[in-house]
Amino acid sequence: MRSFDWFFVLTLTILASALALMPTASEATEPPFVWHSGNDSLEFGIPETDARYLRANCMAGSSTIELDFLMELKGVETNDDIVLQVAAGKYRQGMTAKVAHYFGDGEYFYPVLTLSTDDSFWTAVIREQSLTLTTEASDPLSLSLKGSAAPVRAFLDACQTAQKS
Repeated sequence: MRSFDWFFVLTLTILASALALMPTASEATEPPFVWHSGNDSLEFGIPETDARYLRANCMAGSSTIELDFLMELKGVETNDDIVLQVAAGKYRQGMTAKVAHYFGDGEYFYPVLTLSTDDSFWTAVIREQSLTLTTEASDPLSLSLKGSAAPVRAFLDACQTAQKS
C-alpha cells in the first residue's frame, strides 16, 4: 500500500473508534441522575425534583433507615412481603421488603426496605460500582454507584447524629 492509503485507513480507524465511544441520542438526552443527600435523606435522582430511583430516610430517634426504590411491582398488594435480591460487587443478599403504593396518575406499587445504619449494605453502596435489585414482581433495577461514597457517608453521619439527639 502507498503511504496515502495507510493514512486513510488509520484515519478511518480512529474516526470509527471515536464514534463508538459517543453516546447514542437516547443516552445523551437521559437526565443527569446523581447521588445527593440532605439533612435526613439520600437520593439517587435529579436534585430538587421528584425524578429519582432511590430514596432513603432516617427514622427519627432510631438507627433505622427506610429505602424506597422506583421499581413498579406487579401482582402485589400494599403491605405484602417480597424478597429483593440485592447485589453490589461481592455483596449479595436476599432481603425482605414491604410493598407500598402511590396514588397519582394511577396506582403504583413499589418496594420499601428497612435497614439499620450499620448494615453491610451501606459499605457495598460506598465501595462498589453498581447496585442491582431483582424480584419476581418486577424487572431488574440497576443503579450506578459512581459518586455515591460522599453523599452516603454524609447521610449515615446525619442519621447517627439524629439518633443521639
